Amino acid sequence: MSYGGLSASESGASILSGGQSWNSGGKTAKAPAGQSGDLSSLTGLDSLRLESTALPWPPNSAASELGKTLGSAQGGTIGAPTLPGIADGAPLADGADRHTDGNSRGGASLPDERLALADLRDGIADQLSGLFGFMNQVVNRERVRHASNVSMMMRRVDKDLKSTYESMKEMLGNLTKQMAMLVREVETSREQVRAIQQKYTTARQSVETQAQYVLELEAVLDGQCEGVSSAMKQLNEQSVGKSQAMAKNAEENRRRELKLRAENERLRAELRRAKDAADLLSSEGRPPLLPEMSASWTRRSPPTPPEGDP
Repeated sequence: MSYGGLSASESGASILSGGQSWNSGGKTAKAPAGQSGDLSSLTGLDSLRLESTALPWPPNSAASELGKTLGSAQGGTIGAPTLPGIADGAPLADGADRHTDGNSRGGASLPDERLALADLRDGIADQLSGLFGFMNQVVNRERVRHASNVSMMMRRVDKDLKSTYESMKEMLGNLTKQMAMLVREVETSREQVRAIQQKYTTARQSVETQAQYVLELEAVLDGQCEGVSSAMKQLNEQSVGKSQAMAKNAEENRRRELKLRAENERLRAELRRAKDAADLLSSEGRPPLLPEMSASWTRRSPPTPPEGDP
């Protein structure tokens, strides 16, 4: 993964490894002669204290944390960097190149050191800015992708809910129609039951009225002549019995008549078959009839021989 045009390994190696230059955002700052690129190689500047300057740092949390870490590692703050080997409060002579670490390492002026530190600072800031921009792009891309997935899921859920709503609406409509039909059928059945009950009530009232009339009539007849009502009951029972017997006899006579008619039809069919068979046998015993002859036909006798001929 690259940050600001450099990979993480390349940026760390170019800044903190022991090389001859610092790579800062495409810029290369040469280290002092005879010194490596590590910050610990600046110990040759004995009794040299850098002037405290406020470094313009990018206003992002990652850069601020890195600046605090670097400042605490060097024993100071990022606003006032202090290099190892530089004594605090050491006087700095104008125009003097004091690089004594027991061995002379060559002259390196203070502006060169400041330029190198400024380049290092700018490179770290550029790389952190690039890292922050890349991470922001990644977060935005993931956010857009997740938003797209969520939107697609919501559309699917909305579609499923709509289809479910339509099916439920159709089912409820069918159930409502069936319920209305059942209600109409129940009302029709109730009306029929009420009509049957009314007819039954009317018939029962009629029977009761008729029985009451018969009882009153029998009482009147018994008052006029004793025993008439019982005799009429017997006669009525006999009449009913005779009527039932006559109905039974009529039914038997009807069945018997139907049976006789069927027997007559069967006998007639057998008679026709017998006649047809007799006609067929009589026609097979004699030759067929010749056609009728014409009226001009006459019979001729053979000639008679003379008397003297033998």
